[in-house]
Amino acid sequence: MTDVPQWCWWVPLALAVVLATSLAVGAANARAQRRARAQGTSFTVGSWRHLGRAWWSSAVAVLMVLLALVLVGVPRVAGGYSSTALVSLTPRDPIATSADTMLLLGPRYLTLLENPDVLAKAARDAGTTSKALLDGSRATIEATTLVVDIRFASDDPATAARSAQALATALLDEVAQDGLVKGRLIGSAVTPDSPSVPTVPQALVAGALLALAGAAVVGAAVRRRSLP
Repeated sequence: MTDVPQWCWWVPLALAVVLATSLAVGAANARAQRRARAQGTSFTVGSWRHLGRAWWSSAVAVLMVLLALVLVGVPRVAGGYSSTALVSLTPRDPIATSADTMLLLGPRYLTLLENPDVLAKAARDAGTTSKALLDGSRATIEATTLVVDIRFASDDPATAARSAQALATALLDEVAQDGLVKGRLIGSAVTPDSPSVPTVPQALVAGALLALAGAAVVGAAVRRRSLP
């Protein structure tokens, strides 16, 4: 599983502090304006008090929320290092079990890769945890076939290959006890040479730029509405 650096979470936290400060300054400005109005004097906003403007608070709030969404979403879209193992399933008795029946049964074998016992065996072989395998893996059956595509993504290329291969082996061991099908490894997982695109840094930069653009648009819209 590809994760964002922990320090990235300090950015929305810092923005939360800035937002709280901005709201506090805005409230202080409002009180000062009411006091000046009651005394019949004018109120001039000092340079630092511009922090309390509604457009500024809105922009900071939007930026904080969008950046938090980016940090949550990046692990789901970033490629990291990905390795794939392929398992072919065929009927033990082609006469008794038709191809159509096999295709209908196909999704059943995908669920085996979520079975706690299968995950536990694969985790022992891969030297990791069942949760890590479940979070980092994605299994599909290629259309009109019974080829199970087991893909694992990780920050480490060796871990990606080892985990994908361990899942394939655990699936084959489970299928070996099935009376309907037999399995065969037709594609071993190999250690990838380069990460998939987008990488975590690329996704973070793209997401941050979009968040800044969104905050700027909202801030400009609020400022335009507040102008006399």
